[in-house]
Amino acid sequence: MAVIEVERLRKHYPGFHGGTLALDRVDFEVPEGGVFGFLGPNGAGKTTTIRCLLDLIRPSAGECRVLGTKSRGSISTVIDQIGAIVETPAFFPRFTAQRNLDLLAGLYGMGRREVRGALERVGLAGREKDLVRGYSLGMKQRLGLAAALLKDPKVLILDEPAHGLDPAGITEVRGLLRQLGDEGRTVFLSSHLLAEVQAICDKVAILSRGRCVAQGTVREVLGRGRTTGVLVRVSDIPKAMQILDAGGFDVSEADDAITVTADPARSSEITQALATNELYVQEIRPLQVTLEEVFLELTADDRDEAWLQEPPKSNDD
Repeated sequence: MAVIEVERLRKHYPGFHGGTLALDRVDFEVPEGGVFGFLGPNGAGKTTTIRCLLDLIRPSAGECRVLGTKSRGSISTVIDQIGAIVETPAFFPRFTAQRNLDLLAGLYGMGRREVRGALERVGLAGREKDLVRGYSLGMKQRLGLAAALLKDPKVLILDEPAHGLDPAGITEVRGLLRQLGDEGRTVFLSSHLLAEVQAICDKVAILSRGRCVAQGTVREVLGRGRTTGVLVRVSDIPKAMQILDAGGFDVSEADDAITVTADPARSSEITQALATNELYVQEIRPLQVTLEEVFLELTADDRDEAWLQEPPKSNDD
């Protein structure tokens, strides 16, 4: 069952020189349960897509559905089952975290127990009496996640929830999101932290220039990348390099092993060439392509060098 469905979604912002086409016939589905990663460089259209999903902006064409309900005009019928963070969460800065969540809980018909549970889950227990104006950006992100969890939602739609967190905080949030997905919730995660996405997501979609250029399981998307070669371990590296070089292989030394730039399907040729010269392989395996490498390939024409940084948010990210 698809919990989130996006069909030929298009968003055009009018302006000079024809305006800006933020989304160009985007299609993808998010299945029920687990963690779904939504990736793309700055300006690719991630936040615009999320705004369309939550009916915060009107698409120019196409359609979104969440929990089987059309987003446009009908999202209110299922909003009690959705928790969301869009960009940096906004709270009353002169109120405590506890007070902010108490106000939200009152709107939802909930009490202090749910607030306490949400604060504990995101690691803010003990800081709930602090004024939000004294919170760091990372703590505000945690508070936003707590607010999103108050309703015990079936679906979480999160726009860069690890933004501003230190490495320890990122690790904690990663574990929490994975736990939420394992509990049967559907976590839709927009992020630029590719290593984290690769570690916790079951499926991903990659956006480039407003178009979905890849989607599927992490393994399937990794398969879209070019194979980087084969790693070989032997007892005599210099001799092995001479043998393989003479056999027409492109080789280089990497720490205590050899990197061979070749299709892994040629592994048997590599092994045979070495064995013929009485040099036997201790280990041979394909070099693992990373999600980062695939991302760079698929979005090569749609990014600047800043996409790996913690960039300032824009309305059209």
